[in-house]
Amino acid sequence: MKARIVASLLALCTTTVWAIGKADITYLPGLQFQTNFDTYSGYLNANANGTWQMHYMLTESRSNPATDPLLVWFNGGPGCSSYVGLFEELGPFYVNFDGQTLYENIYAWNTKANVLYLESPIGVGFSYDTERDSYSTANDDQTASQNYMALKDFFNRVQPQYLNRTFFLSGESYAGVYIPMLSKLLVQGINSNDFPNHKFQGAAIGNGFMHVQHLMNSIVLWSAFHGRVQLDDWDRIKVVCKTGTETDVERYDFTQFMVSPNGMDFYGDNTTECGRLIEPLITRDGFNGYDFDSYNYYQDCYQSSYDIPSDAKRRTERGRRRRRMTEPMDTAMLYTSRMRGEISKVESISGTIATQFQTADFRFLIYNGDVDTACNYLGDSWFMRDVAKDNNLKGGDRIPWFFSENNQVAGFVQRYSGKSGKGVNLSMDVMTVKGAGHMVPNDRPGPSVQMITNFMFPQNNGVNYTSTANTNPQPDFSPLLPQSASGFKMIAVILTMLMMELM
Repeated sequence: MKARIVASLLALCTTTVWAIGKADITYLPGLQFQTNFDTYSGYLNANANGTWQMHYMLTESRSNPATDPLLVWFNGGPGCSSYVGLFEELGPFYVNFDGQTLYENIYAWNTKANVLYLESPIGVGFSYDTERDSYSTANDDQTASQNYMALKDFFNRVQPQYLNRTFFLSGESYAGVYIPMLSKLLVQGINSNDFPNHKFQGAAIGNGFMHVQHLMNSIVLWSAFHGRVQLDDWDRIKVVCKTGTETDVERYDFTQFMVSPNGMDFYGDNTTECGRLIEPLITRDGFNGYDFDSYNYYQDCYQSSYDIPSDAKRRTERGRRRRRMTEPMDTAMLYTSRMRGEISKVESISGTIATQFQTADFRFLIYNGDVDTACNYLGDSWFMRDVAKDNNLKGGDRIPWFFSENNQVAGFVQRYSGKSGKGVNLSMDVMTVKGAGHMVPNDRPGPSVQMITNFMFPQNNGVNYTSTANTNPQPDFSPLLPQSASGFKMIAVILTMLMMELM
């Protein structure tokens, strides 16, 4: 009897495939809810001769796909698949713990946008080189070129209905390099009429890796002010880490006492007293080998029962350790410290950002989960202040913004605005998302969709991040597919029978 019950339970847990509409993707294995949007997938030519094939997925808007803007998403790494964003952060499909079924993210970013996910660069995920079996390296310039060509192919050949649609770029982490470099190419292509869609209106970067020196200097301060150093050591740091004639510890250049094997991962220089003192503040192992999650400081770090190398635990491209993704997916994540040394990167993209502001009306959003240490809000805020100064943008007051489900403070935002030398309107919003780590859409799903939707739909007086004019703070779940609904009822019955049998 027990064997029959267990066998029946397993059979009912197998998901039936259901069509979700007339689209390139007519079904998703394990889908458990009815969708009211179409999903597309395929390949884009990422070079002129089509030998580089970039894989994409497109989830159309739940509101008005014919008029809502296009939002392009990149995960970071470099080398992390954007499907991490799709299935774990901002996409409408979340993976259940069973690894077999998909449940609904009611705060998906396709609430009022058509969201395009690109697996970039070539060699990531399903993107491939037709002439080489294993293609795994790409410098930043090459990645920007691949992304430019892929988007050009998307508008011209693959989805021409978006040719005249307003579009934005978005992404997180190392997308803080991808997006400004791609933006520069887009502006150049628009000016020369090489790029077909001229309605590029903005970009949003979450917890961006944009300026190495600022990020490394700020993490020392961030760590000290979050209780990671005893006061006597902090007093000593202020003495032995002093650089030049600076008397303000916030202006010290701590990177002079750090070493790096690859320009991305930094350690204290143990030949100096300062380096030894700041080592526990800048490494991901914490004190005396005790782990903390560098992507979400307040998230508990538990190692799973499966074997993960100790260094892999500290440098996964994740905002938290325990999420909705399955353990097999977790072990397959790209551990960024293991591959970054092979990739040619830029350390600062301030000149690139400035370039795109010279040609068209443009708005920029830099948002940071305020408990991410890896790409922390302080370093990114310093960098954007430098960019604003270089472009003669005036900073406004730093004010709270609210998530309107319960009118609670969702973070803080400061706007820099002005005009370029050509009279172009420019704005940059520098924002924190309260309580979020590296992966803001997962940690704070409701505030994140309110944030990005308001960014794309400014009101008469500009972007108002507290507005609910285009979002529902309490969205309803979609109906379950018939098989899922009946299956769940039957599973409950069988589980009850099983418990009675075991008693």
